[in-house]
Amino acid sequence: MVTTNPREHIELLEVFSRGLVLGIIDNQEIIDWADAILANEPEPDYFMIELSLSGQQSGKDIISVINQFVNQHADANCISGRVILGLVYQRYLSRKISLEKAVSGIASIVWHSNITGTEASLIYRIVEDHYCASEGIYGTMEGVERVMLRFLEIYAQFRIENDSEWKAIDAGIEQRIKALTDEIDSELAAGLAQESEQKNRDRWKPWGKDLT
Repeated sequence: MVTTNPREHIELLEVFSRGLVLGIIDNQEIIDWADAILANEPEPDYFMIELSLSGQQSGKDIISVINQFVNQHADANCISGRVILGLVYQRYLSRKISLEKAVSGIASIVWHSNITGTEASLIYRIVEDHYCASEGIYGTMEGVERVMLRFLEIYAQFRIENDSEWKAIDAGIEQRIKALTDEIDSELAAGLAQESEQKNRDRWKPWGKDLT
């Protein structure tokens, strides 16, 4: 029987580590994953044994165990940030995390992941909208939620259970990002046109004319 090589799951392990830090993954999920591998392998890799036996350790200790391995074998082109966005989407929809934690989670992606400038810009908008809504400057939390979910839906296919498919899923992300930004640009243009039309109508009202 072939022994599972943890290096084949390096991106998943990085997601585990970052998910623990962000509070969107718990210790037991990771231990269950390792246990499932051990249950089917008579001679498992030592790292898997160490991970399986970490049940009594704190989240910080588990992060340390994972990071010691990940830092030795990390891929510079790792897509874990996009996977985290997918997990934030799923955990928020299932009400396992709050809106505040979801926004905090996606904000961290800007600084610690390989994402495009367009993705970063969309994240900045969500973070700014959340701050302004929380401070009563403009907008509502419902509006922040709508914008956030519209963005995060792009990453919804990324799941813990399908890490062997992540590369294929990632290949289509930039096309979906472009489609979203095109939609947003069209909506902004339509909104500006409507605003301009309304101003023209208001300008003629004092003269007793209605342009409708």
